[in-house]
Amino acid sequence: MQSSPSTARSEAHRKAFDVVGLYGDPSVAWSIMLVAELHAPGSPDDYRAGLAALVAKSPDCGPPPSWDVVDEDAWQAQLHTMGTRLYVETEPLVRGASTADGRFVAVAAHHGVVDGLGLLALMGALTGEDLRSGVRGVDPSSADRSSFLGNAVKHVGSALVRPPRRFRAVDPDKSRAGEWLVARNLPKGIDSSRLIAASCRALEQWGATGGRRNPVAVAVGASRRSGDAPAPDRDTVLLRLVGSDFTDPVTVRNQLRAATPEPDSPTTSAGGIGPLVAKALAGRLGSTVLVSNLGIIEGSQRIERLWLYPAVNGPCGVAVGSLTVDGKATLTVRVARRDFSSAAAERLTETFVQAIESVSAQQRAR
Repeated sequence: MQSSPSTARSEAHRKAFDVVGLYGDPSVAWSIMLVAELHAPGSPDDYRAGLAALVAKSPDCGPPPSWDVVDEDAWQAQLHTMGTRLYVETEPLVRGASTADGRFVAVAAHHGVVDGLGLLALMGALTGEDLRSGVRGVDPSSADRSSFLGNAVKHVGSALVRPPRRFRAVDPDKSRAGEWLVARNLPKGIDSSRLIAASCRALEQWGATGGRRNPVAVAVGASRRSGDAPAPDRDTVLLRLVGSDFTDPVTVRNQLRAATPEPDSPTTSAGGIGPLVAKALAGRLGSTVLVSNLGIIEGSQRIERLWLYPAVNGPCGVAVGSLTVDGKATLTVRVARRDFSSAAAERLTETFVQAIESVSAQQRAR
């Protein structure tokens, strides 16, 4: 028997909100977003129909997606709205938008609904293409068999004693809501080990809170499945590198190969205790930086560039996204407005770009 629309909607929202987990930051949107510039634009109506059709086939995506069409001069404001506004039970879990001329399109979704590959599937439905990623899935047999609760207790204990280093806040203002979404084009693609090494070099160049006693904690977004046939679902895993120095890409590559995925998030919020714990310890939980790399995207004849915006959380949290399409690589940096001014977010992004150049130059010299 099929569920009524209201029941299906409630269940989809429950799953999405609960999957954030025991120590997820309840104050952020947990929204991930993919933005495309097309050299062969289509009709906004066709974009909307393609996205809605795939969401309709995917019960966990919830109700029909929202859709907005704006002029190009309002595009950046639209991206901020759809990418950072909190999800509530009376609104869709998937959001889409385009410029009136069809040149730019975007899709955002709650991270409890899809992961990065799921987002790629939604973008493919929107543009009418079978987009694929070159990323390889994490071997399920390597997963940490300990319970999520036990692992969460371990993280809480570590956070109380030695919270991770953070990027130093610049011009913070707690009255500012939302996040800064900053994008740059890169001269060439970058693999995950070099992106992580560059992120840690950026931390050194920018300045960090905490001392050498406080570890660097890098969260790395990954998936159990490969990117050969993305689907609008969530099969994500989180790799976590914790140590004193991850600035060398060779060392990082070895650490990634040896890393054990974090245990799965629970399917409930622990009777409401999880969000309360997360809120009480918000100043100590989270990671130094979250890195998400979708690799090389194939299957498009229309897309000029793509930008991936992973979710950011935690105090002075920084999320970095990268991918390459048609030989064109991009970088995004996402930070909370409460921790950085607009100018500081731009400078921080330039610091990441310089760090990537440094890592690439070192690799060429070897």
